[in-house]
Amino acid sequence: MNQLPQKYQLAWFKLSEFIKRGEKERALGIYKLLMHTVDDFAFAKQLEGDILLFFNDPNASQSYLDAAHLYKKAHKLAQATAVYEHLVAQFPHEQNFLAALIACYAELGSATRITLSFGRLLNALVRAQPARSIAQALDQLAPLLTQQDAAQLYINVVTQLIHQKTREQKVLDALIKKTLSYLEPAEQKTFLQTIHAQTSNS
Repeated sequence: MNQLPQKYQLAWFKLSEFIKRGEKERALGIYKLLMHTVDDFAFAKQLEGDILLFFNDPNASQSYLDAAHLYKKAHKLAQATAVYEHLVAQFPHEQNFLAALIACYAELGSATRITLSFGRLLNALVRAQPARSIAQALDQLAPLLTQQDAAQLYINVVTQLIHQKTREQKVLDALIKKTLSYLEPAEQKTFLQTIHAQTSNS
């Protein structure tokens, strides 16, 4: 963004103030004015999503989706992925957002990004999504990861499902079996002991 005229600098300050005071309509009015100073339309839509989300407006998710689409169109896959991560964090029950994030991860191909970022989302996802949906997501992500990182994601999911007392026992059993396939014999024994202890205490 180039150096802005003083009136626009003041407008950005006003936008912040209106948001802090909870004045939604005035904040959106200033936002529309400021969009004339922004060259990055994807960023503009992302900012719109942030404002609407602050005010609990249900249209926030659509603004974020528009931003992600524009980022992908501009070949900014990392930014699009970040928007989908934010969508999943805010709306973990939405399976379409999770599917879009998985697709971005597959295209981005960053094992570190998947391990760290998706790992942070798992807790909310396990509480909000059916276990079978989480299992499908892991099956899609695991080939992109090292054996150790894949095992850790599976372990985290199994642990959380047991803690949440999932009723999808068949899915849990399949996840335990898949986890074992990523572990060495000594690690398998430790893992089984751990989940046995968790199951006994739950």
